[in-house]
Amino acid sequence: MDHHYSVSAKLIQGILTAAGLLGLPSAELLDAIHVSPAFLDSPDQRVALDKLLLLWQAIARRTQDPGIGLRMAEVTQFETFNVTGYAMSHSPTLGKALDRLVRYSRLFYGGIEFQLSSTDAEVSLIYRPVSVDIELSPIGVSWTLANLVLWGNRSLGQPWTLTRVEFQYPPPGDMTANRPRAMSDDLAADLPIYERIFGKRPTFAVACNRLVFAADWLEAPLTQADAGLCDLLDRYAEKLLQQVPVSGSIVDQLRHLLTTELRAREPKLEAIAHQLNYSPRTLQRKLQQEGTSFQQILDEIRRQLAVQYLQNPRLTSSEIAFLLGFSENTAFSRAFRRWEGMTPGEYRLLFTPRKSDAGIRNTSNSIQNYVRES
Repeated sequence: MDHHYSVSAKLIQGILTAAGLLGLPSAELLDAIHVSPAFLDSPDQRVALDKLLLLWQAIARRTQDPGIGLRMAEVTQFETFNVTGYAMSHSPTLGKALDRLVRYSRLFYGGIEFQLSSTDAEVSLIYRPVSVDIELSPIGVSWTLANLVLWGNRSLGQPWTLTRVEFQYPPPGDMTANRPRAMSDDLAADLPIYERIFGKRPTFAVACNRLVFAADWLEAPLTQADAGLCDLLDRYAEKLLQQVPVSGSIVDQLRHLLTTELRAREPKLEAIAHQLNYSPRTLQRKLQQEGTSFQQILDEIRRQLAVQYLQNPRLTSSEIAFLLGFSENTAFSRAFRRWEGMTPGEYRLLFTPRKSDAGIRNTSNSIQNYVRES
C-alpha cells in the first residue's frame, strides 16, 4: 500500500550497515526491497515508507530472530538519524532533546511519529504510526526504542532509568507473522537482551509502544550540550522540514489527526477542519473529491482499531470503547455489530484458544507465571 510517506535514505543505509555488522548481506536485503545501492549514496534522497517496512520484513525472514532489532541497535551509529540525532545530542537537557525528536523526527521517519505525554510525576515517550493502516514491524519498533535508550545512556553519562517499557506487539515469538505463536523458550531466551538494554523487563501486548520515566529526567543535562551548535542545527533542521511534506493527500492528514484525537472523545468535523486550516465545507468538498467522507474515514479508523484492540485480552470492552472515543460501551457494541455483523464479545471468541490448544496454552501460562514471579 502506498502511504505517501517517505524516510531518509541515510536511515535505510544505517539499518543496512547495522545488519551487515551482524552478518546480513546488504545486497540481498536491497534486492528484497528493490532499491539500488547507488540510490542510497545521496544523503538527501528519500525512500518510500513502504520500503522501510519491507526491509524489516526481509530482516525478520532472513534471521528468524525476534531479538534482531535489539542486537542491531547495539551496533547502530546514532548518526543514522542525521541532523535530528546531532541536534538531540547537543541539546542542553534530555527534555529539550526529546522535544527536538518530536519536532524533527519527520526528517528521517515519515509516517511514524513520537509524542511526549507528561504528568507531574511521569513522562511517556510514545512511538506510533500516524495512520492506523500503517503496520509497524516489531523488529523496527524495538530497534527504534532501543536506539533512543542507548543514546540516552551515552548522552547523559549515566543509565537513563525507565519506570516502564511497553510494546504493542506480543511477547517474543513468531515476529515474522506479526501475531503471537505458541510461546516456547523464545520469551525466556530474549528477555535478557530486553533487560540489558532497557534496564527492566518490558510489558507486551499493550495499547501503545512507549518509554515511561520520572519527570525529573527532563532536566537532566547532556554531556555534549553546545548552545551555539544546537542553534545552528535547529535552523538547518527547520529548513529541511519545509522540504519534507507531511503527507501526500488530505485523507492521510485526516487519518493522522483522527487517530490522534480519537481517545476518550468523538472528533468533530469543525474542530478537525480548523486544525487542517480548512472550513468544514471545504474539507467536506476535498474529501468528496477523494471519494470518501469525514464519517466514513472515522468509522474505518474505529473499525480497524477495534479489531486490533479486541485481539488484546488485556483490554476490556469498556476500555476499548474509551480508546475509540465512544461515550459508552453500548454505543461501541452497536457500531461494531454494524461493521462486523457480530458483537465485540462474539468477535473476541474467534481468538479464544480451542480445547485442543490446551497444552500450548498451559505452556504459555507457565512461562508468563515464571516471568511475573521472577
